[in-house]
Amino acid sequence: MFAALLTGGPAALALLIYLVTPTYFMPIGSSPAGWIAGGLFIVLAVVGYAAARSGFKDLRQSRAGLGAVKMMLALALCTLPNLMLVLLGPATLLLVAPRGN
Repeated sequence: MFAALLTGGPAALALLIYLVTPTYFMPIGSSPAGWIAGGLFIVLAVVGYAAARSGFKDLRQSRAGLGAVKMMLALALCTLPNLMLVLLGPATLLLVAPRGN
């Protein structure tokens, strides 16, 4: 359950931001770089969920050290980059997009 909350947090935040300001996420769906960012988001979420779930399994089986390491890796390598993709990805795509005359 906590693994889903850990890795689903960025997705929930993205949904909330999309509901409040739908135009903010427009670059994600309208450019190839945005499609790559969306695919990266999904891959990181799945890998983070698997690592966090495996870490919780290790915690329950009295391998606390290994479980803690897996959970920290899931947080540092998957959840935090996904938060950065959600919060800064669309803005970055807007800044690097070529301007039309």
